[in-house]
Amino acid sequence: MVPENVNSVRSPLFSTPRKKIIEPPARSLGGIAIALAGLVVVLLAANFVLYRQNTRSLAESLKEITAADPSRQAAGPAGAGTIAPPATGTSGGGQ
Repeated sequence: MVPENVNSVRSPLFSTPRKKIIEPPARSLGGIAIALAGLVVVLLAANFVLYRQNTRSLAESLKEITAADPSRQAAGPAGAGTIAPPATGTSGGGQ
């Protein structure tokens, strides 16, 4: 009998190998890795949904702004290649 088991109330026939008592740390790290991957997926999905909502809101706001400004409707979108007519009145130049 092993000296550490002399005062034990267990039967000497019942023995558990000590190397099987401790769970390897890799198993618990695997669960943490799966949870972390799930959280990353949720984060990316939330960012995508919020991005889509905000771009729609921004597009609607831009449509409201262009609808309220008649000069923007006549000239078209900025940079579309149209040249605005010259302003009337004095230019302040010395001609």
